[in-house]
Amino acid sequence: MKTATLTLLLSFLLVALGTSGNALAAETATPAADAAWAAIAAAMKQSRPDPMPEKFTRADYFKWNEPRLRQLQTDVLTFMATYPDDPRRWEGVAYIIEREPDFITEFKPEFDQNPRRAHIVVDEAAKAAWADKRIELQQALLASDDASDEAREKVEVEQAADELLAGDEPPALDVAEQRLNDLAERYPDGSAVYYFTLRLLRGYESSDEPTAIALWQRLVDSPMPRVREVAAGRLRVAAAKEQPMELAFTAIDGREVDLAHLRGKVVLVDFWATWCGPCLQELPNMIDVYSRYHDKGFEIVGISLDGRNYQDKLQAFVEKRNMPWPQHYDGQGWESPLAKRFGIQSIPSMFLLDKEGRIYSTSARGERLEAAVRECLGLDEAK
Repeated sequence: MKTATLTLLLSFLLVALGTSGNALAAETATPAADAAWAAIAAAMKQSRPDPMPEKFTRADYFKWNEPRLRQLQTDVLTFMATYPDDPRRWEGVAYIIEREPDFITEFKPEFDQNPRRAHIVVDEAAKAAWADKRIELQQALLASDDASDEAREKVEVEQAADELLAGDEPPALDVAEQRLNDLAERYPDGSAVYYFTLRLLRGYESSDEPTAIALWQRLVDSPMPRVREVAAGRLRVAAAKEQPMELAFTAIDGREVDLAHLRGKVVLVDFWATWCGPCLQELPNMIDVYSRYHDKGFEIVGISLDGRNYQDKLQAFVEKRNMPWPQHYDGQGWESPLAKRFGIQSIPSMFLLDKEGRIYSTSARGERLEAAVRECLGLDEAK
């Protein structure tokens, strides 16, 4: 979208924001509004191309998702301006506030092999215009009398994110805990609060693990049951960096898997699913590293979070993709006891275990995987 086009849409939207939104959806909905909203709702649910290409890299995902988000932004703003009394407009606004595009105008040739921000060109004027209007939309939604609690929760979470994640470093522990607990008390069953808690904790885990562990310990008493459950799981992961990780199951092909029997080998425990775009993007790299280091003592153990009645399809999938390592599957998806046991709330989640069975890395993906595997196998030391 060109800057002028975005500015025109946002200006048009300002008129709509001043319009009363007291009418209920049932009273304001028309066939045209229903059709427009149905298209928006379907686009919001889409998380990957359909059909899914057999080869779909991280660069491919960005190239697919950026125009999708740009189009959704345009469609939501247009819907809001066209149907200013339809309460569903706030659901769309909450979505585009949560998932905003990067306003990319060009992917440089280097992006395909190295998908980094340095290899994209961004329309900074359009991005700045959206940042200003995003604040206005947040304020308008919270001031409205017809926005749902779910939409309000999402916007309040985004405001908290803007405040707590504004700097280069995670916020002070007491500040983060207080803000998370305030949100949890207002929205004890809220998904947005829950996922923001995980997002904030991942920031600590990547930059200041002791602080992350301290916050997990505090969140064991969170007002949110799901946060308490995940906190306990993440503390088990932290413990597995000191003591061997324990895991045993029967794979979908009948193989018996027990990490205790794999001591002396380097093992990657991979929580994934066939529907997960980033998981599939990582697969070629995993297959390559496995093929080159398996005979040197590298193993992979898959934990599939695919849903019910999928075992035969999962078996066919791993055979077609040449994934010879064992797979756990129980059909419970995110409710899998193994996922809950280790606090898994996003995938792929990978635990690289050293020869003693302790977690060596939770971020061994992409080019880091081979380097970490070599370190654990002691191959670089042998040079």
